[in-house]
Amino acid sequence: LFRPFSFILAVFVALLVAPSAFAQQVTVFDIAFPTERSVTFTDDFGDPRGGRTHEANDLIGKKMMPLYAAVDGVVSSVVIPEAAWGYAITIKDASGYTYHYIHVNNDTPGTDDGNGGVEYAYAPGIRRGADVKKGQLIGWMGDSGNAESVGAHLHFEIRRPDDVAINPYLSLMKALNAGRYIPATVTAMATDINTDKGLVVTTEPVSCVSGSVIKSVS
Repeated sequence: LFRPFSFILAVFVALLVAPSAFAQQVTVFDIAFPTERSVTFTDDFGDPRGGRTHEANDLIGKKMMPLYAAVDGVVSSVVIPEAAWGYAITIKDASGYTYHYIHVNNDTPGTDDGNGGVEYAYAPGIRRGADVKKGQLIGWMGDSGNAESVGAHLHFEIRRPDDVAINPYLSLMKALNAGRYIPATVTAMATDINTDKGLVVTTEPVSCVSGSVIKSVS
């Protein structure tokens, strides 16, 4: 499982090991996690892929896992019919950044027949020009196109308005850990542990085998 510490460590490593030009471009977007949180993924952005570099993160999951809109925006592209890279959805936000979902499902549920069609690829109402809200169901994960030999996964990209790909890893980590315990936030909200946890110091005897407890619930 990913933890807030993992997110902080990932930011530190990205800034430490990356060239300065890249470090200046590190951006963390406030996105909704684009599928179920049970998927597995690594920072594979930039990995070599047959003479090119990988401009996405691959989120490994299962067929028919729901795909969610990362941001409020407009569907700028829906691939129909299936292309060599599979079914795909692109969402554009108000600032012109685009969010790409590739290898969307192409199978009839429970099969690997490649005959699922758009009914099992895209959620109802997902078409070019449609408005979507952050977290909205937009489709289902699959292995369409050239992912047939790889297995079900979401190839997730974020691109700038000039079409330059941005590493989505830190944004995904932030979304995955949304709402979890963040030490800096807790520190800002409370001056000490007693205030934070609703505890008070007491000198009264307490039931504890070690006899070392010095706080109790107020």
